[in-house]
Amino acid sequence: MIFGMGTGAVAAVSAAAVAGGVGTGFAVRKLIRMGQFSYNNGRLSTLGNPYVLKEELTPLIEGGSPQAFVRSLRWEIGVDENAPFREVDRGLVGSYHRTLERMMDEIVPPVRPMVQAFIWRAEGEEIKRLLRLLGRRDTPLFPVGEVTADVERSMLSSGSVPVSLDQIGIHPLFSDIKRDASEGELPMGKLDLLFDRACLKAFEELDGIPRSCRKGARALHGLLVDRYNVHVMLRGKELALDREVLLSLLHEPTGAIAKGVLEPMADSSSVRDAVGALAGTYVEDFLRHGVESGITDLEIALDRMLLEGAISISSSHYTTIGPTVRYLISLEMELRNLRAVARAVASGWEPDRARSLLVVQEVS
Repeated sequence: MIFGMGTGAVAAVSAAAVAGGVGTGFAVRKLIRMGQFSYNNGRLSTLGNPYVLKEELTPLIEGGSPQAFVRSLRWEIGVDENAPFREVDRGLVGSYHRTLERMMDEIVPPVRPMVQAFIWRAEGEEIKRLLRLLGRRDTPLFPVGEVTADVERSMLSSGSVPVSLDQIGIHPLFSDIKRDASEGELPMGKLDLLFDRACLKAFEELDGIPRSCRKGARALHGLLVDRYNVHVMLRGKELALDREVLLSLLHEPTGAIAKGVLEPMADSSSVRDAVGALAGTYVEDFLRHGVESGITDLEIALDRMLLEGAISISSSHYTTIGPTVRYLISLEMELRNLRAVARAVASGWEPDRARSLLVVQEVS
């Protein structure tokens, strides 16, 4: 069975191609690919991403209690409704990781490199969390991919960032960070940015992805690069990093936001001025309302930009990789939203405060 096309269907396609005088190899490959993606994309559409929709998140926010939140969830998080917030949070992240790993077995083969890139992205996030817990925790947090429970135990017991990073072993993305960390102490904010930049390589070098998917994959990579580079400048201004340090952290080649825009951001004297340097770019519309509120709101705005960009890629590449891009970015934002709502209901926050933290779909 080829993801919804049985052997009989493939034989029929081949016969039809020959009978019609079509070049058999090209025509059959194209039709099989269409069948594969049709099944895959239809399945992802059926699964959907309810927790990037305002109408699905509102009942969770207004449910009134942490118990109601857990009872109402569509995600399987493996905890009792009376579990403390820490266990609920652990269940949410674990559910996200299991979904990614399950997709590697279930999704159509041409887009498995894309799923692997998201798993590496999740590994980067997990390592960043672990490095903040050195000396304060000795049990695994949210194992994912190659960052297994045993690796996490070794990292947490290592006592220092360089020794902790050595526990990762040979990793396709993080070797340079291990080298930099061994040469001197790196502030955690800079380490975060280095891990984020390293994860972009996974989307730049999608080995094995077919030609029909490359344009959509490049569009996603460009979107992720824009989100990263703008975030570097905004976070760098918040941390008062030097201009040369900021420029050294950029991902190059840049995306749609060119270096000619990013350099004035590096030269700016404040977060507000850095946002002002984006005037006339597509990013400006997302950030203009958050500049008064601070860096957290600007980071939320960048995630909204990422979500809407993924939806646009889905529309432009709807017969191939687009729906997978949309599903995976939306899944990432679902996790972000659910963790925010779980914290809000556990802390007794007002619903409006919780809503301000959400990344929701604004376009259909």
